[in-house]
Amino acid sequence: MYMAEFADVNRVIELLGCSQAMAYKAIRTLNSELKEKGFLTIQGKVNENYLRERYGLENRKTSEPGGQTKSDVNGK
Repeated sequence: MYMAEFADVNRVIELLGCSQAMAYKAIRTLNSELKEKGFLTIQGKVNENYLRERYGLENRKTSEPGGQTKSDVNGK
């Protein structure tokens, strides 16, 4: 059975590099979108796969020489 991973505020801060207030806002926004699509949500947490999809983050952590991420190298 598939088990979704949920990101808490600290994980959102880590992934997005934002403040705690912005992380909570992102969680609320994404959970609201998921509710509109008929999904159940957990207050204060968000499905990490959905977060990555909506923010255009890659699912794997890879970096290029010089500390640049693949998206940095491609100019995104």
